Amino acid sequence: MDNCFKLISSGSGREVIVRVLAKADYKVLVLKQGNYYARSKLSLLEDPTMDRMYLGSELMATDDMGVVIVAGATVGSGSAINWSASIRTPKHVLKE
Repeated sequence: MDNCFKLISSGSGREVIVRVLAKADYKVLVLKQGNYYARSKLSLLEDPTMDRMYLGSELMATDDMGVVIVAGATVGSGSAINWSASIRTPKHVLKE
């Protein structure tokens, strides 16, 4: 298996890494934890979304609750979960 890379999980940079390696004649296999959910099947309600799209189906924390971890476990990982943190807030929302 010369010239092979295996990416286990991936983040937002996955496509860039895959493209660079493929252009350099490497074979790339991306392994991803979680399921794919079509936009039409997504819920905007917190409980169903946590159950389906978050690692451990909930928030995870250290024993002393000093660190809380929220991690996506779906195709798209953190990008699918955290996309709203990286878009500009619409003006009508800011006015509320």
